[in-house]
Amino acid sequence: MTDIEAESWVVGIERDNGMIGTITSESYINPKEISNVYIAVLSNGDENEFEIYESSLTEVARYPRSMGPEIQYSTTIQGEISDSGELWLIEFNVFEYPKGAFNMSQILHSETISIYDGDPGELIDQLKSEY
Repeated sequence: MTDIEAESWVVGIERDNGMIGTITSESYINPKEISNVYIAVLSNGDENEFEIYESSLTEVARYPRSMGPEIQYSTTIQGEISDSGELWLIEFNVFEYPKGAFNMSQILHSETISIYDGDPGELIDQLKSEY
């Protein structure tokens, strides 16, 4: 399975206070404020058809840096393409550095799927109706 880094994406989040929102490839949030993540996988590449997968972030690594450790939070979601039975994998990473601050985020995924990168408001509406 070959992983590629998604250049543009939108991920739904639920904050610790219960508010639903999004994080995009160009925005940020302190990872400690995220209680759940919702990753939308496109169906047949159609931007209007997607399936949402819920998960949560877990601290997976600490890297020594000059202003304290950089902390990596991650979640992995896997599934199967219904037509072919081929397995796919998504890894969503958020990095905290310095302590309490967002550093960067990334999504790695199997090349057989696409991650939603449309209107954040549409994803929020979908999340509010489903969760």
